[in-house]
Amino acid sequence: MEEKTTKKRRFPLYMTAEQDAEINEFVENGYAKSQNDFINKAIEFYMGYLRNEKNTDYIAPILSSVIKSQITDIERNISEIIFKLAVEVAKQNHISVCRGYISEEVLESLNDMCCRDVASNNGRVQLENAYRFQHGYDEEGDE
Repeated sequence: MEEKTTKKRRFPLYMTAEQDAEINEFVENGYAKSQNDFINKAIEFYMGYLRNEKNTDYIAPILSSVIKSQITDIERNISEIIFKLAVEVAKQNHISVCRGYISEEVLESLNDMCCRDVASNNGRVQLENAYRFQHGYDEEGDE
């Protein structure tokens, strides 16, 4: 099996004593085999960074397109759920009206109570409040 040999070029490198000491620390801690290996890894890392800087102009529009597509799908799903919920509420309203006569006063009181329930409970309607309303109890349970 033939090994690929790459030609390497030697060139002088000037660095501060602090940089040299820090590189030696990294080599001693096992981050690289030698100073030369460390410098080569640092150069490769920096070149990758620079390549990504150029690719930002290409990647950003793609990410933007994918995010817009995801948001559109989410909006469509939420709209479908809200539509189905509205249909169920309409059915419940019709069932309620068929069960008995509701005066304007009772309907207004029911609406006010439901608005307060939804506002105070973040949309979690409590069956107990509906029961109390149906049986003529006030909020504290007194008739």
